[in-house]
Amino acid sequence: MESVVTNALNEFDQENGYYILNTEYGTFQVKVCKGGPAFTLKVQEKGGKDIEMDIDLVPCFVFGKEMWPVNGFKPNPISEKPEFFIVPKPLKDVNNSVKYWRLSFQEQEKSYNGRKENFEASDKANQEIKRQLRP
Repeated sequence: MESVVTNALNEFDQENGYYILNTEYGTFQVKVCKGGPAFTLKVQEKGGKDIEMDIDLVPCFVFGKEMWPVNGFKPNPISEKPEFFIVPKPLKDVNNSVKYWRLSFQEQEKSYNGRKENFEASDKANQEIKRQLRP
């Protein structure tokens, strides 16, 4: 993935260690940070204006419904989202932790969490956790 990111960014001009992106929305400067298998693009509007964001790029593999995990997993609850992902799982205090991967069901989570009744329950749980953790 590193070569893909590097080759893509090398298409842009560079200035003071930043890649310069000219868009219809303005000019942005981008700095690349690497951490484990992921990259973070730190984007800010040139001239230090109001827009700043970080974009995380993480490698993943996409698997279809025929590869849905069975042992220890429930069937897919969102049939219109049959794919799942495998993403790197960095482990602390483990050498070569880039060899570890985890399953990711982000499309199903997005669909499930997007339902209003699920959001309200989740929001209440988050509020209760915050209340209990306050000093």
